[in-house]
Amino acid sequence: SRVKNETEFTLTFRSFNGAEYHTFDLDKGDGIWVEIDCEEGALFVTIQKEGDAPVYSGAEPLSGGFKVEVQESGTYQITVTGEHAKGSAAFSVIVNQ
Repeated sequence: SRVKNETEFTLTFRSFNGAEYHTFDLDKGDGIWVEIDCEEGALFVTIQKEGDAPVYSGAEPLSGGFKVEVQESGTYQITVTGEHAKGSAAFSVIVNQ
């Protein structure tokens, strides 16, 4: 299953092969809370502003939560690629107050 909106991108999967994409419009100082639970297989996650180098890139059967802070305002694309992956991946916008 999947949820995609202005502040949330969530995937839950039993056998995920391929890629899912979503974008967030963020301001400087905002962040993205990343929560990964990969029970089997592998996930590759990239977060990047259009035209720039990734602000986060990770490839391993990782699990846990962490924050990715953005230094520039813009549209950021999250790409989740799975290889026989089972679990979930959730991304939530943290607005800089």
